[in-house]
Amino acid sequence: MTAADLVAEGRCWRDVAGEGPGVVLVHGTMDRSSSFGRIRKALSDLRVARYDRRGYARSLVLGPPEGFHQQVEDLVDVIGWMADGGPPPVVFGHSYGATVALATAAEVPERLAGVVAFEPPLPWMDWWPSGSAGAAAVASADDPEDAGERFMRRMVGDQRWERLPRRTREARRAEGPTLVAELAQLRPPNPPPFELTSIRVPVLAAHGT
Repeated sequence: MTAADLVAEGRCWRDVAGEGPGVVLVHGTMDRSSSFGRIRKALSDLRVARYDRRGYARSLVLGPPEGFHQQVEDLVDVIGWMADGGPPPVVFGHSYGATVALATAAEVPERLAGVVAFEPPLPWMDWWPSGSAGAAAVASADDPEDAGERFMRRMVGDQRWERLPRRTREARRAEGPTLVAELAQLRPPNPPPFELTSIRVPVLAAHGT
């Protein structure tokens, strides 16, 4: 079954390459699996899977996730597809993808060997800053496409945004509804997606540029 067939069935687009111990890469908000190209080359001695999360890139047609639980379900689906009965993989998540990875570790620890979490947003925590790009995007929920553009401008800068091809800008704006939906799912009145103390697998947390 091809990745396109999986999308037609309502499952996220994904691919896998290499041989060896398994790693699954999970991208962040307003991003896509292709951003991991250089990382996957650096992990050429491993079996590496990546996927476009629901509502982004080649999974855009699936629309925003119905709830945060669907993010976990999608990652579990990719893990099962890649592992194919073999040992559980390590999951690397960037930004929102790291939050998804941590939640999955808390819910189904037997499916993961460990998590590498790079700058996961935890906006349900009391200490999380209220002026983040994600908070600004949720505040702009009345126009999700504009929210997507504002988020990207804040991330990459106005000049770089203006230099992007028109087709790329339109694609990112089309992902705005997913941006707004998934970031709102991490905030009250929704319950916290997981408790850090419930995670029982090895976790490496990282930050930086």
